[in-house]
Amino acid sequence: ELVQAFADAYRNLAETVAQGLPPFTAILARLAEDIRQTEVREVNRRAGNRSRDINWRQAYAWILVGGQAMDRGFTIKELTVTYMPRGIGTGNADTLQQRARFFGYKRQYIGYCRIYLEAEVLGVFEGYVTHEEEMRGELRGIRDRGEPLASWKRRFILSDELNPCRASVIQQSILPSRANYSDDWYFTHMRKMS
Repeated sequence: ELVQAFADAYRNLAETVAQGLPPFTAILARLAEDIRQTEVREVNRRAGNRSRDINWRQAYAWILVGGQAMDRGFTIKELTVTYMPRGIGTGNADTLQQRARFFGYKRQYIGYCRIYLEAEVLGVFEGYVTHEEEMRGELRGIRDRGEPLASWKRRFILSDELNPCRASVIQQSILPSRANYSDDWYFTHMRKMS
């Protein structure tokens, strides 16, 4: 059953890895030894279990298991597989963006990467990509028209489940509200907070 599971995973990889994937028979010949040389580490805030304490050269491969300590701002070089069985939490887009750091800097080996997310989180990440593409398009337009950045009216095109960031970070009330009796957007009165 284990060999069959690896064979299925190999076929899946073969669909996305353009070149350099060794034949499955070569992988199968090394499989038992490579599994023995794979280190499993709990990463959390308790002393002795922090990511900075890991000697990455100590093992052939690593499986890291963690929660908050791996949540935001945690980046692992050459990470290929991520399982994130977490929901969207409080729904702050900036927090989710930090969680999504596993997406970055992988162009050289993107075909090997696999990400497993809760369906709701996947939808939110997909929506966030659309939001970022919209913002980049607006910024390119400002650049191309030669307008100053200060003229840009910032718009957050986010899922209803998301807030741009924690309310304590925003010094002005900038969030629009959607009336439940209409499909129109209404903006609250903006005033400086003292």
